[in-house]
Amino acid sequence: MLSHAAGVGAPLDDAVVRLVLALKAASLARGASGVRLETVEALLRLYNQRRYPRIPAKGSVGASGDLAPLAHLALALLGVGEVCLPEPLLLAPKEGLALLNGTQVSTALALLIDSSLSGLPPFLVEHGGVNSGFMVPQVTAAALASENKSLAHPASVDSMPTSANQEDHVSMATFAARRLTEMAANSAGIVAIELLAAAQGIDFRAPLKTSPALAEAHALVRSRAAFYDHDRYFAPDIAAIQDLVASGAFRKFLPGLLPSG
Repeated sequence: MLSHAAGVGAPLDDAVVRLVLALKAASLARGASGVRLETVEALLRLYNQRRYPRIPAKGSVGASGDLAPLAHLALALLGVGEVCLPEPLLLAPKEGLALLNGTQVSTALALLIDSSLSGLPPFLVEHGGVNSGFMVPQVTAAALASENKSLAHPASVDSMPTSANQEDHVSMATFAARRLTEMAANSAGIVAIELLAAAQGIDFRAPLKTSPALAEAHALVRSRAAFYDHDRYFAPDIAAIQDLVASGAFRKFLPGLLPSG
């Protein structure tokens, strides 16, 4: 477990780690992993005492489960790391493997978007059985993102000799620059859909309030697109917010960027 604890990056939020602890304890408690009751109880002690191990967010590819993140979680049981049990465990055979294998981190991250935990309705619309809500706009965003990945293929790798081989390698810079306009438009469309979804989520959380800066951004979205209470013609909403994005209206919410123009 020590060698597998090789994650990097900022730590996962406490809320995510708390869910990871609950999921791991629930998985092991099923009795199919060959661990002792003491090991499950140790995980529950961390959970109940709100002692959340520091789990770096990056370092897992999900091949044999979330090995690196779960290793960081398990270190707490050994008395190693920034958060640990006061009385460390001495692991029995198979317990290290049982603690490292599993998808509890991936599951925990995928869940803080499950409607039963997020408090938001599926597809961000009430009466989802009748209304499709944001289902297809998300498909549109996925299509734009996929198109941008193709457009981002380096133009220079497709160089062809010109001028009787005097120019044996050319940059293809003109084509590369020309497609940036299309990529920028696609990106603005993606951001517009994300902004509409975020504004919808904030509205569903009322009367809870967001930060002043996000409240201002929310008001800017709502100045062009009303709350989506039932299915309606969606394209005009996307186009209206895409125009705001392209115009730089949201740049003031992103400190550190170069001025537009």
